Amino acid sequence: MVLFGRVHGGRAGFALGPEPVQLGRDVGDERHIQLDDPLVSRRHAEIHWSEIHGRYWVRDLGSRNGVYLHGVRIAREVIACDDLLRIGDTVFRFTALEPGAPEPGAPEPALEPPFIGRSRSLRRSLELAARIAPSDTPVLILGPTGTGKDLLAAAIHRASRRSGALVPVNCAALPSNLVESELFGHERGAFSGADSSRAGLFRAAQAGTLFLDEIGELAPEIQAKLLRVLEARSIRPIGAVTEALIDVRVVAATNRDLGHEVAHGRFRADLYARLTESVVQLDPLRDRPEDLAPLWDHFVAQLGPRVRLELSGAAFEAMALHSWPFNVRELRQLVRAALLTRPDGGQLGVDDLPPAMQRPRQARPGAKTDAKADAKADARADGPPTPPLLLAGGEVPSPRQLRQLVEEFHGNVKDIAAFLGKDRKQIYRWLRRDRIDPDAYRRGSG
Repeated sequence: MVLFGRVHGGRAGFALGPEPVQLGRDVGDERHIQLDDPLVSRRHAEIHWSEIHGRYWVRDLGSRNGVYLHGVRIAREVIACDDLLRIGDTVFRFTALEPGAPEPGAPEPALEPPFIGRSRSLRRSLELAARIAPSDTPVLILGPTGTGKDLLAAAIHRASRRSGALVPVNCAALPSNLVESELFGHERGAFSGADSSRAGLFRAAQAGTLFLDEIGELAPEIQAKLLRVLEARSIRPIGAVTEALIDVRVVAATNRDLGHEVAHGRFRADLYARLTESVVQLDPLRDRPEDLAPLWDHFVAQLGPRVRLELSGAAFEAMALHSWPFNVRELRQLVRAALLTRPDGGQLGVDDLPPAMQRPRQARPGAKTDAKADAKADARADGPPTPPLLLAGGEVPSPRQLRQLVEEFHGNVKDIAAFLGKDRKQIYRWLRRDRIDPDAYRRGSG
């Protein structure tokens, strides 16, 4: 599958058979892959099936700019599922055909707003979400931090056509002594300080959707009461004598492995069983490099609508090999930082990327690499450092950079500290220095 670059005829995928397939600018008949890429030689590379080894191989046909497998220049090497192949400024991903999998260019699932991406993994998740959205069953969205679980919850709510509001709540941010009151409400005088009645978040979401983000953070006693609400579809505010019927659809999300939490007694098995009636998984960005290019274009258009900011093939390859610990959120931050350093646009090369992305990944064990080309690449990598787009390990952020990070991570100091590789106490010291209140940037504040 083509991840990045221009293929003659605009094709996005190619099925390989037993016959050799050549890649280049002038390769003849249609069974070969013609690339509209000035960095590609007339006959650049060949992929062929080996009956002896039972594998596909790729080999350089004497090209000027080389063939790169997982960021390493090779002469001839086995190519396996999920390998990244770069030829000139064109990057491919070698994938297995899956029966019934959506093909590139298939109609988008009916969710609003439309999600940016073309990976089969994302399409499967969106199609499942679109199918279950009209029902009233609880939904559990699983995925690492930064994959857009909150956006998917909002899309499910819109597609449900429920007349009430979407009420988001970050379970991790609820004060432990006020969780029950926040969720279920309380009557006046129910406890010390309860000078007036409070409706609670469930009643605020009447006829709508309550989005419980980071549900794995709820205490066991609150989990038990939440299960009862899901079963009885009624709540009893603190201090109330009778229960009140509710019509609320619950969508929950977590980056935890709730099955593991259940096994260790930290999450109720009965609540887990109730929530997993409908599960939607959002995979990490590192597992869906097909989404990098469309997401990059989307964020550039969103953050710098009058700027043309492009990537070289080598820069895209480096990004596709990056682990993306903060997923789509990290990519958006990368685009924003690139626009700050390149306000007039242009093309970014590998040297313009953060240091963590600049060094290519190691080839697979036993790979036969082009040693001379590797030596040249090492010499370039060991040259004078270039200014990184993101903060280097020992760099102190400016007030503008710190405010940008607080906004990007929605005031989550823990995530900012992990992103910068710093202790949380240091982040708080910088916040006090620049008079930045992270609470003002948290979701649902103000």
